[in-house]
Amino acid sequence: QVLARLRSPVLAAQLAQAEARERQLGWMARQQAFHSDLQQQGAVLQQQWLAAREQVDSLGRQQARLTLQAPFDGRVAELSEALRAGTVIAEGEHLLDVLGPRGARGEAFVGEAQLAALKGGATARFVADGGQHWAVQCRVGAVDDLNLPLLDQPLLASVHGGPLAVEARERGLVPLSALFRVRLDDCGSGEAPAREMAGVARLQGERRSLLEEGWQRLLALLRKEGGL
Repeated sequence: QVLARLRSPVLAAQLAQAEARERQLGWMARQQAFHSDLQQQGAVLQQQWLAAREQVDSLGRQQARLTLQAPFDGRVAELSEALRAGTVIAEGEHLLDVLGPRGARGEAFVGEAQLAALKGGATARFVADGGQHWAVQCRVGAVDDLNLPLLDQPLLASVHGGPLAVEARERGLVPLSALFRVRLDDCGSGEAPAREMAGVARLQGERRSLLEEGWQRLLALLRKEGGL
């Protein structure tokens, strides 16, 4: 199901220009056998055509990602005010959440020094903040290879009272030290929490808390970052 359609005039112009160049090079490549001046370009012309086709495909994929689609059945929650006609959306901005009826999925944020302790498939137990006494067992999933340029979880940002040190700039919340995202999967099978929660998670066998976590209930973060 389509949730929203975004538009980028710059991307649309780049795609139109790339398509025009691809058509021109395609015609020249097909006519090469009949024109001596084109024959002189040899294999270079075919390579240019191939590169132009790849650019069109790449820009087309970016264009397609401007259409936000729900990854599973659920309901839309916490719709951003940025999703209004004519609004300019910043790169990395959190637009909306899609919530499923059961189960939960988490995202943890760790520093570079903590990466060595993380192993895919390890058990992590999430405990919510605020005396809510809500806890669930999860499995450590994918760990980002690159540190985050922007924190897309305002709930955890220091400028909003959260535990992660960031600086609010025009382009978003910039971490003050290297920060990596960790997915927490298979978080229980019962009812999902009624709303987004913040808390901490402990790796199985660890005494200290390793993960400062932003909690998502079977949640898809749909955002525009080179696409969504």
